[in-house]
Amino acid sequence: MIQKRFRVYARGMKQFFAFALCCAWIAPPTAVAGPSASELCARIDSLYHKSPHWQVAFEQKVHYPVFDEVESESGRLGVGPKGTFRLTTDRYVIVSDGDTLWTHNLRANQVTVDLVAKAGETVRPADFLFRFKQEYRRELCEDAGPGTCVHLVAADETAFIREMWLWTDPATAMVKRAVYKDINLNETTFEFKTVDFKYKPGTSDFRYEAPPGVEVVRLPSVD
Repeated sequence: MIQKRFRVYARGMKQFFAFALCCAWIAPPTAVAGPSASELCARIDSLYHKSPHWQVAFEQKVHYPVFDEVESESGRLGVGPKGTFRLTTDRYVIVSDGDTLWTHNLRANQVTVDLVAKAGETVRPADFLFRFKQEYRRELCEDAGPGTCVHLVAADETAFIREMWLWTDPATAMVKRAVYKDINLNETTFEFKTVDFKYKPGTSDFRYEAPPGVEVVRLPSVD
């Protein structure tokens, strides 16, 4: 049971992103004045592409309906070009240089090394938070103010991330809250506290070396 719960949790963390999140409903959007869903997505996308690097502090809640439990934690996410990122929380450090994915479970004292292309359900944070793919239908959220929320629904019913909701500041298009529901009905919610567009990553921020004494598990795809 504990191992199963860990696998579910770790998978949700890697989906970051998605970044993780709230209950689903499907309803037609209410017509409101303001940007269309596609226009709002374009505004968000443009904002986060102005800088090649940025960092955000967040609080996260993950609801596991199978266990009827909610886990909460806070952390920081640094994002760079070409799929690079570094996610740090009290329990995990997840890093990618765009090709390799390192997942350090601090409590288990173990680092798993995998290839991004072989990681299956793993999604780079910015892919879902601030970059919008054609395979997701877009609509404005019902009962939300103009330019404040967009609802993304996967066109492919087998997609791991089934739905996402992004709440934004209508004046700046900055994402304040992101919610996604995965195929297992787990819901992850991110509350973004601060965004630093002047973030300058160190030379080693998007690579990871396991500290001494930590077990390293290299998956077959890496070798």
